[in-house]
Amino acid sequence: MLGVRDLYMKPHSLSVAAVAAMLIIDFLLLIQMHIAFKEWLVPIGAVTLMAIIYVVYSRLRPKPGIPEFAAYAGMWITFTTAGCIQTYIASSMSGSFMDSRFVAWDLAIGFDWVAWTDWVHSSALLTTVLRIAYFSLMAQIVASLGFFALAGHQHRNEELLVGAVIACMATSLFSGLLPAVGPWVHFGFGALSASDIAYVEHVTAMQLGGTHSFKISEMQGIVCFPSYHTVLAILFVYVHRGIFWSFPPVLTVNSIMLFSLPSEGGHYVADIWSGMMVAVFAIVVTGFLMRVRTRIAPSSVRYTNETRAPA
Repeated sequence: MLGVRDLYMKPHSLSVAAVAAMLIIDFLLLIQMHIAFKEWLVPIGAVTLMAIIYVVYSRLRPKPGIPEFAAYAGMWITFTTAGCIQTYIASSMSGSFMDSRFVAWDLAIGFDWVAWTDWVHSSALLTTVLRIAYFSLMAQIVASLGFFALAGHQHRNEELLVGAVIACMATSLFSGLLPAVGPWVHFGFGALSASDIAYVEHVTAMQLGGTHSFKISEMQGIVCFPSYHTVLAILFVYVHRGIFWSFPPVLTVNSIMLFSLPSEGGHYVADIWSGMMVAVFAIVVTGFLMRVRTRIAPSSVRYTNETRAPA
């Protein structure tokens, strides 16, 4: 029978444990709250499809890379759903909006959000470039999963996912402690599209309390502080480190993304630097967990051999 040590040494064990921990936390919190989430067919169906692909290409028709891609795609689908739910839970527990404080922090370093956004949106080309970078997250996730899996960059997918999960938990916690509705609403500034401020209705509903029901497909990114876009931008650059073919374009896209956050993401600069701090924390914790597993590996092999040795 497998012990805890053996399970810890299994491939993707940290990723599975991180996603499982988030699911358990969500479940324990939701059973005490009046919040419901419905229409689970799409995420469950997508995870099931990835599981089938994993089994087919790891057991029936083995092909390098495809099982890892399918496994991590399924875990990312699970994580993003659970992560969104966790941010809603945190929002329901939060107090008064802290926008005025964040504006004051920005002004203290000389940043005027309205002036910056007016300047950016005065150029159609600049706005387009920044919006493309801002909305590149999903493409970057899929491309990174495929690249790491098919190119054989061992542990990079795990490093990315575990870091993202740890950062999401920290982000949810801080967003609940220091909630904000964002500069578009705070300044009464017109967003470029209705989708830019679609989150406001959900944030307001969570702040008012009571019983609420949300469709999984309509959940919004409701976190302002810290910026989770910033977290992922830093994580992408970090996990592509030392890879000649991918690091330069990833660094370029995510550097542009950071500049896009105030005007295209509706973030204060305070959201960005706090997101950077969360990303560094996640990287440090993830690195620690992976180093611990590396140190355990030799003793794990020795322990297994000793228990299997003939009497």
